[in-house]
Amino acid sequence: MNLGVKWYAEGVFARELQPDADMKATSLYQVREGQFIYNRMFATEGRRKAHHR
Repeated sequence: MNLGVKWYAEGVFARELQPDADMKATSLYQVREGQFIYNRMFATEGRRKAHHR
């Protein structure tokens, strides 16, 4: 199962399965229940959102 991370800490969602040849990621990680998952691309969004309040 492939996972995606929603914007603004809205959670994780299941993505459609893709053939390996179509994967753009250079690394994949196995996750387990209870782990903290974040998207590095959007890690600063919470800071920006809090700053503009």
